[in-house]
Amino acid sequence: RDWSVTGVQTCALPIYFELIYFSSQEPWVKQTLDTLEYWHRELGTHADILPSRVRVQTWSSVADFGRATGEPGWMAAASDGQSISLQPLQLLGRKRILKQTLRHELTHLVVHRMAAKDEPRWLEEGSVLYLTGERIETRPSSFKTNRELDKAITKPHSEAEMKAAYAQALERVRQFALRQGDTALWRVLEHPTAADLQWLSATL
Repeated sequence: RDWSVTGVQTCALPIYFELIYFSSQEPWVKQTLDTLEYWHRELGTHADILPSRVRVQTWSSVADFGRATGEPGWMAAASDGQSISLQPLQLLGRKRILKQTLRHELTHLVVHRMAAKDEPRWLEEGSVLYLTGERIETRPSSFKTNRELDKAITKPHSEAEMKAAYAQALERVRQFALRQGDTALWRVLEHPTAADLQWLSATL
């Protein structure tokens, strides 16, 4: 396969983004690296938790992406706490979601590595959506328990179910941030208090 590798050293911290891509995707490489640098700066000191080298790999087709990650075709990207996998850069670029996807996945790396053990998955997803300023064009569903909501986020049966779960998670996080502030949200992720844990486990 005709793989190419490039990287960029950020100015603020010794974080290195290593981008692995097909040479045919060269037109989107600069935009990809510029977006990663920009959003790394926007995350500020929270980005300190990132590994010293962040591997970002894109694939030649949606099918290859799915085989490599196990994700369905409606997922634009995936992260595992160490690296980011992307659908083809040109596809994300044509859909005009490349920047949004990169912001989302880099924030996922930070939030996932920061989150306290055993915190619900809906909190991670809702926090990422809130912190990146994303909007879900779907009404929140009515998942009745945290377990149901987590399952719909981690193993959705359809894109529609996933979006409904995302919308509900985002709304829960947004309401908390409106009451307590963004600083409190970061605290809940890293060091939840007894009151925070009660909120996290409350009936939906």
